[in-house]
Amino acid sequence: MRIFSTLALAVSLALLPSVAPAHETLFVGDLRQIAKNELKGSVDLSEIVAKPGAYGIGMLDGLDGELLILDGRAFLGHRTLHANSTLLNGDSRVAFGAFAFVQSWTAIPIPESVESFETLTAFIAEVLPSYGYRLDEAVPVRVQAKAVGLRWFIVGGMGNLEPSPRESFVRQIVRGGLDEVEFEAFGIHSQAHRGIYTSPGSDLHLHFRTKTPEPFVAHLDDKVILKPGGRLLIPNSGRSR
Repeated sequence: MRIFSTLALAVSLALLPSVAPAHETLFVGDLRQIAKNELKGSVDLSEIVAKPGAYGIGMLDGLDGELLILDGRAFLGHRTLHANSTLLNGDSRVAFGAFAFVQSWTAIPIPESVESFETLTAFIAEVLPSYGYRLDEAVPVRVQAKAVGLRWFIVGGMGNLEPSPRESFVRQIVRGGLDEVEFEAFGIHSQAHRGIYTSPGSDLHLHFRTKTPEPFVAHLDDKVILKPGGRLLIPNSGRSR
């Protein structure tokens, strides 16, 4: 695995070894920049979704909405509950994001004892070292599950930047919940990137899309009650347990 900055993807490809890694990652921006009002669109979304096996989470220029990429298809979750999810055509600029280009995934059943966001985070931390991943690296993960209920939020832009950019940003967040829902989530797990790619109080940052006729896209907040039968997917590291 190689971790890339916001250099052009063409340059990144030139740095790849002759044997392709299990996955690549691309990070754009830094959540700490919200407090400084420095998050501006810096990478074309079209460059990201054009690569095979693209997954990601993030925010577009203006920080209005929740970006989710699942296997090259980019969705934006809006603040309103009506027509919440928009399928993007790639003609956008990314201000913040964590993206992965994954060749193949390893599926791991989620134990029945894993019901909450906290126990899910702990389960991921327990599993990753068994597959050759360090807990201080940003590892892409997917979750496919059903939930009794979950809490979500959607960002709505920077606002008027008063009394500070950070406080204005928080004021623009819309929160809500969903009951009895099946969803797929993608995100990043790391114990070393709190406040950078994950929230200051968590090692896990997930965006989700419901498996409903009219999909709902949002940030998975830190409250969820999972039903048995879900599964965790991590990039196939090529190493045996």
